[in-house]
This record gives sequence, C-alpha cells and structure tokens, in this order.
Amino acid sequence: MAENISNIDNKKAAWMLSLGHFSVDSYSAFINPIMPFIAAKLGIALTLATTLISISHLCSSIIQPLFGYVSDILKKRFFIVWGLIIASIFLSYTGAVNSIWTLGICLALGSMGVAFYHPQATSFVKQFSSENPTKYMSIFLACGTAGFSAGPLISSFVAEHCGLDRMPVLMFYGIVVGLLMLKFVPKTSQDNSFSEFKDSVSKPEFFLEFFKAVKESFAVSDFRILFAISVAKCLTVSSYCVFLPFLWQKMGYSVAKIGTLVFLFVSAGAIATIVSSFFEKRIGAHKVFYLSMLTILPLTILFLITHATNTILAFSAVILVGFFALLAIPINMVMAQNAVPQYRGLVSGFIGGLSWGIVGVLLPFTGFIAENFGITTLLVFVSFVPAACAFYVKKLAV
Repeated sequence: MAENISNIDNKKAAWMLSLGHFSVDSYSAFINPIMPFIAAKLGIALTLATTLISISHLCSSIIQPLFGYVSDILKKRFFIVWGLIIASIFLSYTGAVNSIWTLGICLALGSMGVAFYHPQATSFVKQFSSENPTKYMSIFLACGTAGFSAGPLISSFVAEHCGLDRMPVLMFYGIVVGLLMLKFVPKTSQDNSFSEFKDSVSKPEFFLEFFKAVKESFAVSDFRILFAISVAKCLTVSSYCVFLPFLWQKMGYSVAKIGTLVFLFVSAGAIATIVSSFFEKRIGAHKVFYLSMLTILPLTILFLITHATNTILAFSAVILVGFFALLAIPINMVMAQNAVPQYRGLVSGFIGGLSWGIVGVLLPFTGFIAENFGITTLLVFVSFVPAACAFYVKKLAV
C-alpha cells in the first residue's frame, strides 16, 4: 500500500510515472511528420489522411474523461501499464501498415492507450509525491511535453534511415517502461476490484451528479470564454502540426527534416508553458492572452510570404507561432479552475482534453479546406480564429 512504503519507493514510483509519461506522449506524436509519407504509400488524399488523424484525436482526447472517471473508481495500475503498452504497439505499427483500414485501427487503438494512461498516472503522481507534490507534478508534466517534442524526431529518424516498415521496432522501449512500472509503481490501498466498480456505476445518481456538474460549469460565463479560447488555440497548434508536414513534403523536404521542424515547433510551445508565469507577473494575465492570440495571424502571414524564398525567416515565424500559441495555456487552465473551483478535475478535463477532441472532430473539415483551397489558405483561416476570440478576453472577470 502507498501509505506503508518508504519515501524512497514513493519517489521511484513518481519518477517511473514521469518516464512513462515521456514514453506515451512520444508515441502520440509519432504520426505528425510521417503521415504525408504514409498517405503517399497508401495512395490516400489529404482529406482522408486528416480524417484518420481525427480518429486519433478523438480516441485520445474526447474519451479521456471517461477513462478518468473509471480510473478514479478502480485506481488500478492496469491503466498505466496497459495504456503505455497498447500505445507503444499500435502507434509504432502505423508506419508498416499496408491498408487504410489497418492504419485507422492502429491509430484508434494506440490513441486509446494514450487516453488510458494519462488520468490514472496523473492521480498516482500526486499520491506518490505527498512530500512535494508540486515538484513531482511539474516533473511529470515536463516529461510529457518533452516526449511530445521528441516523438516526431524519433519516428522521422527511424523512417528516414530504416524505412517506414521498420518502425514497429520502436514499440520495445514502451513495453520495457510499461513492465518496469509493475516493479516500481506499487499497488495502493484504494486498488479497488472490478466488482466495486460495477456497483458504483450501477447507481444512476452518480451520472446525474456528473451531468449536473457539467451544466453548472458551463453556466459560468468565464468558463465558457476560456473553453472557447482553449479550442481556438488547440485548432491552431493542431493545424500546424498536421498540415505543415504535407506542405513541406510537397516542397521536397526529407522526413527527417520535417520531423526536426515539428520538434522545434512543439519545443517552442513547451518553453512557452514554462515561462508563462513570468509573463503573467510582468504584464498581467489578460495581456498575456492578447499577446498569445493576436500574434499568431501576422506570424502566419510572415511564414506564408517567406516559406518559398527565405527559409530561415519562415522557420523562425513557425517557431514563434508555436511559442505564442501555447504561451497562455497554463494561465487558461488556472483561470478556468478558479472560475469553477468546485469542479477543478472536470474543468481540467474540458480544457486539457475535450478541447483537443473538438479539434479532432473538425479535422476532416479543415482537411477539406486544405485539399480544395490550399494549405496556406487553411493556415490563415485557423490563425484568424484566436485573433477573433481575443475580443472576449476583456469580458473575463477572473
């Protein structure tokens, strides 16, 4: 039981959960740089390719609150171990598929593994770091961001030097880390049985309370605004990660170069989340929102007018978009939790999970725009959305 093990064992468990977070998030980012080459291999159009990526977003984001709900009741290591193993197997196999259906199945199952891991692992980190929960939660989140940044580098490097068909070899580090968690993450006193879970979910009042909490959250004006801002930001970041690799492939870039550029884009966003509080203390939360939302459109236009003539300036613009797009994300989360303090976990699920899921639903539509009107047109469109939403920042009371 967690209460009876030593502090050293608790720290080992927290570190192992962070290593697992790095691993599972690296797998979740595999597809972005290699998808144009998989699409070319299978002979599928841009709209269909983005629809398949949409499946991945839906399975890893929208259903995450459901898995979180189940894991809150069961509190079993099953979720973290098998979540990571499932993600490692199926997301590594995406490069080796030979049909659209197999690719869709791998993306769906692998992304469900990602959704399995996050809620239970986040809960366990707090449980196993009672002495300094802020420190270990920061390490856990930083490892996830580092993994999401490293994923494109890993998948593109293997695809470039070994070929797409050799990508399944990457499943092994995830399987090893998953098995190590069985050793270093102990069972807890709340490791409930499946029969207890069945008894809990059979009570209709539990679901009634859940829907009541959702209704109360969206009744708060500030939360509605912050949720809309979160969706707008996720739309920008996702569109850049998904569609820029297709643009760069058409320009003749290698898969390794594309992976490196996606890595730099995401890493800039990771740095922004770290320095977000610094900006907030210096200029205030509302001004950070304005800075984050109003800079994306001019930077996108700068990229579009220079990407064919001045690659250094164009790449700099892309990196700055990654930085500013994610600059206000931590502030957004904290303000949303403060707006609805009685449902902080639920609010986190909407801001950090459902926002990405909604973008996943929109991906086929954005893919249609990109295929029929051009990727550059699509990027201008999605960059305009945060700028339009900036109008509502002044209405925030928190």
